[in-house]
This record gives sequence, C-alpha cells and structure tokens, in this order.
Amino acid sequence: MTLADTVGAVCAYLNLPQGADTSTVESKTNFFRPVRAGTVDAVARPLHIGRSFIVVQTDVFEVRERVLVSQHLLLARRPRRSRRGGIAFGGATRSVAASGSGRGAPVPLPTSPR
Repeated sequence: MTLADTVGAVCAYLNLPQGADTSTVESKTNFFRPVRAGTVDAVARPLHIGRSFIVVQTDVFEVRERVLVSQHLLLARRPRRSRRGGIAFGGATRSVAASGSGRGAPVPLPTSPR
C-alpha cells in the first residue's frame, strides 16, 4: 500500500500547477493478491484533474503483469498564495511509474520538472 500511495501522490503532485498543494480526501485500496518475494511495478495515472480535485488511479503489478493492488486517491487541490499573490494554472498531464523489490530498497521516483 505504501508504494501505491507514494506513486499516486507523486502523480498528483506532477499534475499540480506551480504553487499549489494537495490534501488527501479519500483513499480506497483493493488488495487482490499477496506479494511474497520479487519485484513489483506501480503505475499511476490521473483520471481527473479539475479545479478542486484530482483523482489518481494506481495499479501495482507483478512480473506476470497480474494486478496485485489497485488504489484510487481523491485529493483536494488547494492554491498556495505567494507573497505577490496569484497562481499560474495549466500544464500537461503526467503519469508516473516506479518499481520496488519489497525488501526496503529505495523506489526510484521521477522528480518534478518545476
């Protein structure tokens, strides 16, 4: 669940306008199969990017590409006002993918282009 939550949050962050924040409103996680050993892959994609909310779906796969975990995140999109005021909205939609060994190894996540 930690991998799915982290990758989903990074996906939401990458789809925020500069200077905006998010807060998790709801998280729904379905566990279909256990992971006992090996490497898993996680893929997150935004389902909706609105003015107030972002919805992200994250799926965790095993080597045979069977879905192990599916998670939906609903995040509130909150503007963060700068001292000068105002926020620039816009930008391209971005998806995120990551892998993890399940043994406490660090998961490579993309950095924001901002």
